[in-house]
Amino acid sequence: MRRVDLSRLLVAAGFPLGALGHFWYVAVNGLWYHGRAPAWAPWFWYTLCVIDFIVPVALWRFPKAGIGLAVGVMATTMSVNLLYFPKFEHGANLVLISLLGFGAFVFAVSPTVWRNTGR
Repeated sequence: MRRVDLSRLLVAAGFPLGALGHFWYVAVNGLWYHGRAPAWAPWFWYTLCVIDFIVPVALWRFPKAGIGLAVGVMATTMSVNLLYFPKFEHGANLVLISLLGFGAFVFAVSPTVWRNTGR
């Protein structure tokens, strides 16, 4: 497998894993729980869950559009999480740390995926 294809695969796998993590959180805390986050937070998260299943399809069908979508989703997600609820539940929680790590990975591999894929 080419390195660019492995990068695309890892990016594609990360998005549904994020949605599954949110589903787990909902199962533990309730459908509309938002703790100290704004009341609109569940709507934001549920919208992301839908998009998290669109990104992998886009990455495989239309790699350039898919990586552009992945970068846009991560930039939006990271911005909103850091601006509106960076200390949601705990000072430095695993969700925020993993989000930032995955976002850094997406940003790091996106130029390579863009340059080395068609469409």
